[in-house]
Parts: sequence; C-alpha cells; structure tokens
Amino acid sequence: MSAFFLSSKSNSGTKIDGMIIVILQDASMEIKKQEAFARPIARSRTAQAGIEFMALVGIALFVVLVFTLMAAQEVKEYSIKREYALISDVGMMIQKEMILAGSVEDGYARSFYIPEKLKATTPFSVIVSNSTITLNTSKSVFSARIPSIKGNFTSGTNRVYKQEGVIYVNS
Repeated sequence: MSAFFLSSKSNSGTKIDGMIIVILQDASMEIKKQEAFARPIARSRTAQAGIEFMALVGIALFVVLVFTLMAAQEVKEYSIKREYALISDVGMMIQKEMILAGSVEDGYARSFYIPEKLKATTPFSVIVSNSTITLNTSKSVFSARIPSIKGNFTSGTNRVYKQEGVIYVNS
C-alpha cells in the first residue's frame, strides 16, 4: 500500500487531506482487484449455467427417447395381440362351421365366407391336417380341432356339405 500525504494544514493543524487521498487510493486499488477477480468468476458462472442447461437438455432428450421406445413397444405388442384376435375369430368361425356340419344329418349344405386378408391388410393362410385347422400370418398362428373333413378351405366363399357321414369342403 502506498501512501501520499499532501501537506496542508487545516484550522486544527492536522493532516486530514493526505489521509483522504490515501483512503481513496486504497479503495480504488481494492475495487480494481475485485474487478480483476470478478470478471473470470462471472464468465465461469455463465459457462457453468450453460453446461448445466446442456446437461438438463440431454437428460430431457434421454427421457423422451425412453418414453418413445416404450410407446413403440406397446404399439408393437398391441398390433400382435390385435392380429391374433382377428385370426382367432376367423379360425373359430371355421371351427364352428365344421362342428355344426359334423353334428347334423346327411344332406346338410351351407356356404360361408373366408376373407382374403384380416381387416383388409394382413394376408393369412389356412392349413388342414389331421383334424386340425391352422391359420398363419406373419406374426401369429392359431390352431383348432375340427371334425375330419375332405377338401381344403380357400379365400372367398366356401361350400360345406355332409354326405354319407363325411364332411366335404369345396369338393
């Protein structure tokens, strides 16, 4: 600390002016020191705020990504369940037609419709083997027991009739 005293005498004969100059210089030096330290601190605080903001944005994006993936998985599971419900409806309809044909007298004849696609979007196939009907799609399979039949099912109108105790399909 440097001190400069100006010699001037006041009425009481003391050196007050010199002390005021020293106090002002000390205060000025102190302010300059604080300004020198305050600038980097202010910059680091804004930098820290920027880093914190980016971290929060990153966390928010991660949470959104997780929820999006969970929602996509739920949609996929719903799609598979919906497809299975549709194919099982068609399979049970065919099964009921065959059980009905097996339980009635000879001379029974009936026509029923099997759609080409489930809800006009999903193709499927119908396979008959060993008194079992199996319906397949790309994601689902449905099987059901039916009475022994002769013939195969096709998309569109199918004709079922019973003659001499045997059930015929499209024959």
